[in-house]
Amino acid sequence: MKAIIIGTALMLSSALSTEASNGVSSGKTVMVKPVAAQQEIGYFRIHRMANDVSLSWVVSNPAEVECFSIERSFDGVNFYEIDAVGCDGAATQKYRDNSVFPGYLYYRIKVKNADGTSVTSATEMIRIVSRRG
Repeated sequence: MKAIIIGTALMLSSALSTEASNGVSSGKTVMVKPVAAQQEIGYFRIHRMANDVSLSWVVSNPAEVECFSIERSFDGVNFYEIDAVGCDGAATQKYRDNSVFPGYLYYRIKVKNADGTSVTSATEMIRIVSRRG
């Protein structure tokens, strides 16, 4: 994507310099719309913490995040949202799921951006053998 943006900028720059050196103007105004950076999830990790599951992840562009949807599944296929949390502006985010029970649990994060786009993380699985007491 960077190559396309750079190539477009070079062609635009070349066209504008040719116009300036010829002294001829086409009379057309060229508007260049900035392209928003693609949101990426740098990493997503889960681990057991006492009777809970702790989730942590990093996003590349926290200023563009509207909210995070925390999703869980019992089979790794059918996910449902267990919570939606806002972004505090930091790249690193954390969440603690305190409603876990024995079995296999699958988690993923859906990043919902202010422009309406979304990005979903890879799925992470954890096995809860028993509740610690």
